[in-house]
Amino acid sequence: MSGIEKIFSFKELKTDRRNLNNFGRSVIIFPNFELIIESAEIGEGTLEPKSLRKNLYSNIIKPTQTFSAAEQRILEKYLLSDLTPKKLGIFICLYSGMRLGEICALQWSDIDINLKVFHVRRTVQRIYLKGQEHASKIIIGTPKTQTAVRDIPIPTHLWKILCKKKKQFGKNFCIISDQDKVFLDPRTYQINYKKYLTQCGLPYRNFHALRHPYVKPTTKKYLFFLVPMIQLS
Repeated sequence: MSGIEKIFSFKELKTDRRNLNNFGRSVIIFPNFELIIESAEIGEGTLEPKSLRKNLYSNIIKPTQTFSAAEQRILEKYLLSDLTPKKLGIFICLYSGMRLGEICALQWSDIDINLKVFHVRRTVQRIYLKGQEHASKIIIGTPKTQTAVRDIPIPTHLWKILCKKKKQFGKNFCIISDQDKVFLDPRTYQINYKKYLTQCGLPYRNFHALRHPYVKPTTKKYLFFLVPMIQLS
């Protein structure tokens, strides 16, 4: 019996839904999930092996990928050294918290220079067509949730850059594709993003990691103003 089996006593484990959920939360500290799934016994009237695997993995807590302050400075310096439209999109994500599909859908008309805000109204995504193997298409639609349709304040240093850049493009030009109503495939943009990290010597972080430099400090500010409001109510 292995160390993992000794700790969890798989021979005695009952796989009803309540115990399974507790089991799933406990097992996240072990890397070899396949071994754990194979070792668990499925009793009569309980979940099937596929359901066990699905429920087990649903409770796994994945570590959040973030850039350190030093890594962010390196990335910013690299982007600003040659600020192409695609690099500008990455820079915007660092200071707006936009998602991949949102930055791919952003047009210059969505930037209000006077109010200093981004209007997030669209998202780009690739969908796969049913019944057609390897067939997919790009669609431009509204964000999935009502709260995702939002206005994002533009910090002053980014606003100054956008003021200069906006004069060069028409209002329907996309920020990152540099063309009129030509929306870039999110998968293609991810490839560009990965290449930029390699060129400036940074380890790979998923695209979502770009949101954290913005989301974390703004969340703190929100809580700072929220607490007095709660106390007064």
